[in-house]
Amino acid sequence: MKKYLGLLLLLWTSALAFAQEEDFDFDAYLAKFKSTEEDQYYHRGEEKEWKYVPYKPVKKSKVRRYKNEFFEFKKIKDYTTYDEEKRFHTPYQDSLWEVKQERMKRFLDTAADPRHSTFDPFYIEPQFIGKIDRENILMHESHGDTEAFVYEEGELGIGLSVWVAYSKDKGKNWSYYCTGINQKSPLFVKWYSKFPLFNSNGDLQIEACLMRKMSADWICAKYEVVQDGLLLTIDIATLQRDSDSDGLTDILEKKYYYTNPNNPDTDGDGVSDNLDLNPRWAVPRTDKTIVYEALINSDERLGWCDWDEDSCALIPLDEVTAVHYPSDSTITYRMVSDDPNLVSIQPINDRYIFLSSEEYELLEKDYGDVWFFDNYSPMFKTDYLENTYVLSSGGLMGSAYYYAKWTEKGWKIGGIYSISE
Repeated sequence: MKKYLGLLLLLWTSALAFAQEEDFDFDAYLAKFKSTEEDQYYHRGEEKEWKYVPYKPVKKSKVRRYKNEFFEFKKIKDYTTYDEEKRFHTPYQDSLWEVKQERMKRFLDTAADPRHSTFDPFYIEPQFIGKIDRENILMHESHGDTEAFVYEEGELGIGLSVWVAYSKDKGKNWSYYCTGINQKSPLFVKWYSKFPLFNSNGDLQIEACLMRKMSADWICAKYEVVQDGLLLTIDIATLQRDSDSDGLTDILEKKYYYTNPNNPDTDGDGVSDNLDLNPRWAVPRTDKTIVYEALINSDERLGWCDWDEDSCALIPLDEVTAVHYPSDSTITYRMVSDDPNLVSIQPINDRYIFLSSEEYELLEKDYGDVWFFDNYSPMFKTDYLENTYVLSSGGLMGSAYYYAKWTEKGWKIGGIYSISE
C-alpha cells in the first residue's frame, strides 16, 4: 500500500504540472465528482464542527494491573534498570554503527575517485541467523542441543512485536513463534539482562518493564516507565500450541489474526486459516467488491493519467479473482469495516484481517496503540456523472480519492487525487 500511495502521489504531481501547462481547470474537474451522498455521510459543513480531543495517558494503576494471558512475569530485586539509550540499539547494532562510521571516513577519503561513486558507506551485507537479520535479535543463547533467540518483527502491522526462534538441533533448523507481546504496549522486553536466556526448566526468561504511552505521536511517541524489575517467563509449549492444527499458533490467531484458534477454517470457505488471505469473512461478492478488489490489489487496469473517467481499461463484472496463498514475504494488514462489499474481497498480494466496528470497540486499546492500516469509505453515487461513484482511502501513509464508473460489462476505475503524509 505504501508503494501504491507513492505512485498515486507521483501521478498526482505530474497531472498538476500538466494541468498548469494546459490551463486545466482542476476545480471544475473536481466539481464533476460532487456527491451529496458523501456529504451527508460525513456530515460536512457547519452542522458538525471537528473538535480537538487531547491525548490522555492510561492511568498508572491500570498499567500496574496488566496481566499477560499467555505468559507469567514476576517482580525481581536484582534487575537491570531500564536504560533509555539502550532501547534503540543492541550490541550488534552498535558494532555496526562503528563499522559504518569507519566506512564513511574511508568513503570521504576516496570520494574524489570516480570508481567509488556508487559506493554506499552505510550498506553492510545483512548477517542472518536462520532467516532473521542479526540487527533484529535481542538475545541469543544455547542450552545443550537447544538454541533460541528473541527478536523483534515489524511485519504484522502492530509496531514491533516480539518473536522467538527455536532450534532443537544446534541451529540447523529453526521454528519461529510469536509471543503476542508488542513492545511498550505496555510490556517492554529488554535485550540487556543479568539473567541467562534459558532458565533451569529450559524455558526462556527475559527482563522487562511496564510502560505507558505519554503522547499521541506515532513515530516520535513518548513513554514513561511505570514499573521496572520484572522477569518474564516464556514457556516453549505455550509458544508452540496450535489447538486446531491449522499451522497458526493459538497466540498468532488470537492476538493478531482474530481467527478462531479452535477452528482451522474460521470463515468456513474451505481454505485453512493459515492459507487464507482473508480468513475471517466469507460473504457473497457484489459488483462493488470488484472496485475494492482492484484498488487493494493494485490492478494494472486502473486509470490515472488522462483525467478522463472514460479512459480507463474495463474490469469485467463476471471476472472472478483466483484464490491466492501467502508466502514468506506476505504482509498482514488490518482494517475496520462493516461494508460487505469490502470484506468480501479476494486479496492476491497481502493478508487482510477485517474487524467489524463492534469488534474493534471491544478490543483492549488502553495499554497502547491497536494498529490498523488504510480503511476504505463506502462508494457514494455522484450527482452529475451517470453510473459513477466516488470513494476514498486513508491511513498512516496518506489518503487517496477515486472514482468508479459502472457499465453493463464492467467497471472503469481511476484516481482523482492523493495526499501523502
